[in-house]
Amino acid sequence: MERARNGADIYNSRLIQLVIDDNDCAFGMFQLPFVQMLEWTKLWIEEKGLAYAHTVKSPSGGEYWIWGGNEFFAGLQDNKFPDGTPMTGLILTRRQDVRGQVATPAQN
Repeated sequence: MERARNGADIYNSRLIQLVIDDNDCAFGMFQLPFVQMLEWTKLWIEEKGLAYAHTVKSPSGGEYWIWGGNEFFAGLQDNKFPDGTPMTGLILTRRQDVRGQVATPAQN
């Protein structure tokens, strides 16, 4: 286990990476095909009633899809481990009230 600069706990193995902090949980798996995971995630998103927000570039230049709902945000990114190995990551971020305002992922 490692500790990130923001205090998150990071668990790495040969197959996965799991990052957990007070507001976020991210699961990354190496060589999981992004396109297939995107299709599965879209089905789950529809079931949970989340709405598409936008798509941006991940830190490594892949796609990063973001959806939002009343209680949490979900993101799916096509990224890479530090050694360059392809990784698909699913990120869940709990919404928080900040002095009466709802925080967006950019504010977390």
